[in-house]
Amino acid sequence: MLYQPGKTSDLIKYISDQKGDSLQFNIRDEGTAMIAYQSTNSFISLEGELFNEYLESDGLLNALDYRIQHAEIDLKGTEFYQRNVKTLIKVGHKKPILNFSTDMPLDLIPVVDPYNYKAHDSVTFALLFNKVPLQNHLIKIWQKVAGKTQVINLQSDNSGNIRLKINTDGCGW
Repeated sequence: MLYQPGKTSDLIKYISDQKGDSLQFNIRDEGTAMIAYQSTNSFISLEGELFNEYLESDGLLNALDYRIQHAEIDLKGTEFYQRNVKTLIKVGHKKPILNFSTDMPLDLIPVVDPYNYKAHDSVTFALLFNKVPLQNHLIKIWQKVAGKTQVINLQSDNSGNIRLKINTDGCGW
């Protein structure tokens, strides 16, 4: 979906199944736009030990604790998941409108204008799950810099906010 102040457009007709294909469309209005993507539900299923290792490596310690407390630690584990992605785009010099929330279960919304920040500043985002702040939760960010993928671990605070430091090439870390 493409969100712009006062209108929403479905971009599905611009998506193909070709590997490596890119999304191409025009934004004609000055201001801030947002592209949001929500995948269909998928799942993984692993034997007990591998599933526990997966939960620990991904910081899903509450799920691991649940498995321990309910004597499920040795049982096969299944996780249902979906991907939720948002990208903000600024067109021109018009002051951005940032209150872009979606109906996606997991939502990340800038608290302040991220375009006003300089390298090494921190930008604050509200993390919501079903429109409720997600407090004290591990956030993992994958980014590719100079051809290498880096994983950044962040923690949301008691208000459900995360702070992402902006580095000199515009990627957060």
